[in-house]
Amino acid sequence: MTRLTSRRRPVDARRASRSFGLLLVAFMLALLIGACDSGPSGAGTLSVTVEGPEGSPGAALILVSGEGVTGFTARGGTQLFHERAGEAEGTWRVVVVNPGEGALEFGVEVRDLGSARVSGRILELSDRENERVAQADLETYHVRIFR
Repeated sequence: MTRLTSRRRPVDARRASRSFGLLLVAFMLALLIGACDSGPSGAGTLSVTVEGPEGSPGAALILVSGEGVTGFTARGGTQLFHERAGEAEGTWRVVVVNPGEGALEFGVEVRDLGSARVSGRILELSDRENERVAQADLETYHVRIFR
């Protein structure tokens, strides 16, 4: 009669401890990532600036698009005018003028800061001397939208 025996390898305490430690670290990282917040939610205002290679322009016509946009606010010495751009929901033409020396900036009011996806595209631009910036040069300017 043949007797079957099982061979058990001795448990390496260091290896088991290291594996448990790595598992614990992975679990803690997962908890930390899950607890991260994407920022504030609820109604609020996003900040917008128009920037270029030689500083801030004097005036801009910007096409602003995004769901949940409820309005616009002037900032600093900026004057602001806006209207819906056609029938499209969430698309606006915004004229921003700053006769002073400050930045060309304004605010976009949204229903929910946490889910707002707003973009801006420059359609027309003038410099501080009220000279129109050529279409080819518009690419050197950009609209920056942030919380």
